[in-house]
Amino acid sequence: MKAYVIKDREFEEKTDEIWDRLEEEGIEILNRRERTFKSGVRKVRKILKEMGIEAEIGKVDVAECVSCEDYFIEDGSNGGWRECGYLCYACEEYERSEPPATIYIYNDEGYEEDMPHTVGHYINDTEGTFNVSWVSTDAWRGHYEAQSDTYQEIYDDWILAYSKDAEELKKFDEVMIKAMKEAGIRFAKVFTRSSNVFFIGNELWVHKDDMDKFKKLGKLLNEAIEKYRNPTRYTITALTGKDPDECTEEEKLWAIVSASIL
Repeated sequence: MKAYVIKDREFEEKTDEIWDRLEEEGIEILNRRERTFKSGVRKVRKILKEMGIEAEIGKVDVAECVSCEDYFIEDGSNGGWRECGYLCYACEEYERSEPPATIYIYNDEGYEEDMPHTVGHYINDTEGTFNVSWVSTDAWRGHYEAQSDTYQEIYDDWILAYSKDAEELKKFDEVMIKAMKEAGIRFAKVFTRSSNVFFIGNELWVHKDDMDKFKKLGKLLNEAIEKYRNPTRYTITALTGKDPDECTEEEKLWAIVSASIL
């Protein structure tokens, strides 16, 4: 979109005062920080002159960020075009620092492919191989779930941060990842975000074309689940925020009973 920018440094000394005046006079401001406005050059010149400011005004191309909806000059310094549209760097940084899903994809030689992949609202490093959707559990809480037409989910769990259960889940992952690498299976590790920062989705996906190979690891999967994934430990930790050996018998009983009700 074509717009106008005020270039003079003198302008910066009275930024708020000038923008307030321009808005009062009906000028459509696009971005104060960028010093851009949509139209009305003659009127702007007149107002600035009345305020004692000799300003140079030039034409620029601007784009609206699909996330924050602010307008930015298209010079590459503040953002760029993606499949979703124009995305400013601030929104891209937030998307990558707090992504709905972080995905590690392994090829048939066991190597990671450009790790990690971000899958979010506006960025998808997997080019659509994986997507995510929000699952609401109530008005305030929920979590993201991954979807894929190329990979099949074969195990999902939750990381209870800083707990004994999380340590055991890590051991489970190590066993399965090692076995799949050795078997030449293409797979992905998917971590999804939830409304609880201490509660992270942990999923294992296998390329659909390699499911026959994975079936040979079915026994190992069941053995690893039995050895490392204790449902009672998980339940107590999830509901109390403590490892079972830190809980009283009353807390353990409450957690087990509560889980049966929920």
